[in-house]
Amino acid sequence: MVTIVARDETVKKVKERAPEQNEEERVENIQKYKTADKVMLGSLGNKYEVIKECCPDIIALGYDQEVDEEELKNKLEELGLGHCKIKRIKAFKPEIYKSSKLKNLD
Repeated sequence: MVTIVARDETVKKVKERAPEQNEEERVENIQKYKTADKVMLGSLGNKYEVIKECCPDIIALGYDQEVDEEELKNKLEELGLGHCKIKRIKAFKPEIYKSSKLKNLD
């Protein structure tokens, strides 16, 4: 499994605020838990560049990730990755583990 970590610049554009942890900290945290075989930073330019590089069989989107799945499917076709499936991951106990709730524990 390859995990792509959004760049700080991308997070600022999408969420209109800086991330709590910078991109390097997010990469280190994912690597620390060994849940991914490889952890990569996303591209600052073409967001599909890293997808083409990895040539995945499945793209797993976070439950709250704002992605137009139809647009992504069309782009995958254009890139010659029409075999790639798109799956939306369900939230795991969001009443406990949602980042906004965890921030309030301090």
